Amino acid sequence: MKHSFYGARYHPSIFDILDARVDPFPKPTIYVFNIAINCFCHLKRVDLGNISPNVHTFTTLLNAMCKEGRVIEAQILLTLMIQRGETPNTVTFNALMDGYCLLGKVDTARKLFDSMVDQDCTPSVISYNILINGYSETERIDEALNVFQEMSKKGTDPNLRTYNILIGGLCHVGRLDKALMLPVEMKSHGLNPDIVSYNTILDALCKNRRLDEALKLFKNLDVDGIVPDIVTCNCLIDGMCKSGETDDAYEFFLGLSARGLKPNVRTYNIMIDGFLKMGELDKANMLFLEMKENGCAADEITYKIMEQGFQRVNETSKTVDFMNGSLETSLSVDGMKLLIRLLSTKELKDSSS
Repeated sequence: MKHSFYGARYHPSIFDILDARVDPFPKPTIYVFNIAINCFCHLKRVDLGNISPNVHTFTTLLNAMCKEGRVIEAQILLTLMIQRGETPNTVTFNALMDGYCLLGKVDTARKLFDSMVDQDCTPSVISYNILINGYSETERIDEALNVFQEMSKKGTDPNLRTYNILIGGLCHVGRLDKALMLPVEMKSHGLNPDIVSYNTILDALCKNRRLDEALKLFKNLDVDGIVPDIVTCNCLIDGMCKSGETDDAYEFFLGLSARGLKPNVRTYNIMIDGFLKMGELDKANMLFLEMKENGCAADEITYKIMEQGFQRVNETSKTVDFMNGSLETSLSVDGMKLLIRLLSTKELKDSSS
């Protein structure tokens, strides 16, 4: 006798489920099979079996394979699909292109993109976005920009996602001036930059110590009707701390509630790290305690920041006291390992003195 669906030994196939239909109901169509296959692909079970697939069936399976990194198998499936008389569509090509880009094989994705035209298949904005993202992720930003120009010449309008990919790619390689021009260009094409567009630019400006420009951009967000979120504020707080303006950062931190925002663990980590680098251990510890009171759980990064901060000023005892104090609440595995290591270090120092 078979085990239940959730049993350890048996999981029914697509066909077991579809064959279990009640007789008054008609035999499942290819449309029903496609829905079932899509569900099973989400469960990472992509065995096809003895059915006659159509383009949607092949595309669903191909997409699932690509997401699992099985791009070679997906390419073989595409060949099989064509041999069986099914014409791949834009979605089919997009899935395979994305699979190659995820593996860093952007040149292969480009060849596939070019072959779409030979198959009488028109690339969509998603097709272009996949290529632009692939080039951006591999820091080939000039080629990404070339594809961007190409899509306009071919009559495909870029969308918000296109611009955000380019902004991210340009910021990643340090070409901030070009990135700063894109929101203006977007508006000229009837597109409004969103919070992702501005957060990406603000983060890059702050990381490159261009804080004044970041603050100016931040103050102008309301002109575009953009409401800053906690990611926006974290970028600025981090930028201020990295510029040594910890007091300004803390003042901004204290104003979060007035903006209707609540600091998250990253906000606290940035601010605690800022205080510790300025040697203000008591303020850092105060924030850590406030963090717990506000129900924001410390993570591994928090403990490492605290450890490094105390160690930086040779305050092993204070670190141990801090970690011991953390035991009053829940201490992570990383925090416990750190406490054991610190206690061992302290014992060695005490024994040698």
